[in-house]
Amino acid sequence: MSSNIHNASFWELLTTYMIEIPIIQRDYVQGDAKNIKIRQSIVSKFKDADIDNPTKLDFIYGNVKDSVFFPLDGQQRLTTLFLYHLYFAIRDKKLSHKEIKDVFRKFSYSTRISSKEFFKNLIDAEISLKAETELSKKLQNQNWFIKFWNNDPTVVSALGMLDEIHSQCFGAENGFNYLTNPGNKDITFEFLELQKFGLSDDLYIKMNARGKSLSAFENLKADLIGHIKVNEWETDHNYDELFSTRFDGIWTDYFWNDGKTGESFDLFVINFFQQFLITEIATRDELVKSMVASFKGKDQELSATKKITVNDLLYNILENKGNISERYFDSQSYQNLYRLLDHYALLSRSFICDLPLWNFNHTNIDSALISENLTYPARVLIYAHSCFITNMYANDNNSEYNKWIRVVRNIVSNSAIDSIETFRGALQLIKELSAGCHEIHLYLSTYNIKSKFSERQVSEEIKKSKLIVNGVLLYEDLKFVEDTRLCAGRAEFVLYYIENRANSNYSLMRSIGILFNKYFNDSDFIDEVRALFLTCQDHRYYEYWTTSWVYVLELPKRCLIESTGDLRGYSLNINFRTYFADVVEKLLAKDCIDEHLRDFTQSTSYETLPTWKKRIIADPKILQRSCKSKMIAVSSDDSKCYLMNIGKPRNREALKNISQS
Repeated sequence: MSSNIHNASFWELLTTYMIEIPIIQRDYVQGDAKNIKIRQSIVSKFKDADIDNPTKLDFIYGNVKDSVFFPLDGQQRLTTLFLYHLYFAIRDKKLSHKEIKDVFRKFSYSTRISSKEFFKNLIDAEISLKAETELSKKLQNQNWFIKFWNNDPTVVSALGMLDEIHSQCFGAENGFNYLTNPGNKDITFEFLELQKFGLSDDLYIKMNARGKSLSAFENLKADLIGHIKVNEWETDHNYDELFSTRFDGIWTDYFWNDGKTGESFDLFVINFFQQFLITEIATRDELVKSMVASFKGKDQELSATKKITVNDLLYNILENKGNISERYFDSQSYQNLYRLLDHYALLSRSFICDLPLWNFNHTNIDSALISENLTYPARVLIYAHSCFITNMYANDNNSEYNKWIRVVRNIVSNSAIDSIETFRGALQLIKELSAGCHEIHLYLSTYNIKSKFSERQVSEEIKKSKLIVNGVLLYEDLKFVEDTRLCAGRAEFVLYYIENRANSNYSLMRSIGILFNKYFNDSDFIDEVRALFLTCQDHRYYEYWTTSWVYVLELPKRCLIESTGDLRGYSLNINFRTYFADVVEKLLAKDCIDEHLRDFTQSTSYETLPTWKKRIIADPKILQRSCKSKMIAVSSDDSKCYLMNIGKPRNREALKNISQS
């Protein structure tokens, strides 16, 4: 084993060096009851390994001093391999041979005294095995076993792993002699001495700081690297280009710099992998076919004839991010993941959002991955971010990035993305649009979008892009309007107003945005605006609300527009938006609501109104006093009107009659 990197078996390593698990290492946890699926999978892979189906494990590296190997990464795998080999030595009664027992004695633990003593005594155990033997209990009943050791997680986990090995391997045809044959390469790993390779243990300090428990990320990483090796996807890569090398280098640096702590590091990485796989499934039909077999293979209860849909796959991964199978990755997804990780590590944090994302409180979109629960809309934004950085051009800058993210934000914020189906539709749309993400306005103005997701908002984005490209609309003015609370990315009403009330004078857009910020920049707006609505057209703007009834009065319920959010929907209602257009027109002409109301009370139109409308126009604050719900009960002939402080009054005393002067 003289070369720096060596494809080795466990027995080859153990016969060459002593192996000491250093005191700074974490507990052994692969055999823990909480990891039962993991330990079942590990033992199954070991048991099924042969010359045609070898199990190739991840790198095991560390330092060698005075012929003692101190692993910095690989403790879990080495311990499991030790137990696996020791089990067959016990089963096949090989520990009576001093030379074999002496080899096993070269493996030791220094994390706790109890762990060290347990492994030392385990080698001396004299046990006869039968299929029905409960191996862990038999060991616990040995004279040398101290009950206090049951408090040591490493000991408990080792006993659990021995039970698993016995359960699966007692009847295995190949035994200890086959396993330790010098030419046996059924189970191997890449062995690396850090000192010989010119590396330090700084990386280990970062990795080990995550804590003592083996994370879902670490298991997935090891399985995926093994999957890559078995499928020989990196046969033409040099060491620096290997997935495992890059992950332990610049990719880990990227995650660590934002992860800060051990727990958030693991969450960041596993969320990244889950997000990647979800978007792969939702946007790549050919991947789905290869995944169906793996999905069925993970669930023994699925019948061979059951049809697995894309939605099934997505739901499974969304609900089980800690149990993602490496078999879900094909060659193309491996390449896509490799490329994405490279781009994230090198470029991701150089792109900063300069626009409000509202419920998405991040300026670096990728940092949202340090979240326990990611919503569908957040995942779509993260996917859009990934699309840009993986397809970026040499001259791309933050300006083009923000134009792209703005379009995506507008679509996400104005679409219902609340199910697997709508989530898939959104991702597929973003994938289509991403072909032009570096010049998104030019792309939208010239390309025929095939996706039918969020057609209304996409049509608006196309329209705005054409106006910008043709020099009719200033991009800065559009940004100003889109970012108002009332528009929230949808400028449909503003475009309608300019085209139908202002002779397509798009220079008015900023003035409209200023009005919106002045009057509609909170969850509710002043009651004077509601009174101004009553001065417009036929004075019946409240008729948009037609589905409720006030039973204590036997009158229909109507609404004077409940909130700013309600007004937003109102402005998009083609049957009622003309009322709001009148309000905007009045305020653009003269930005003083009190004057508008006072002038109207002196007009002939005012005299023709029913009493209740006159009272609101003359004294808008009556709504604040007696109509906090902004709901009214009003007869069809306008002769009766009651203000409602609560939306569902139970008696007449909760209402205020304003039908009379």
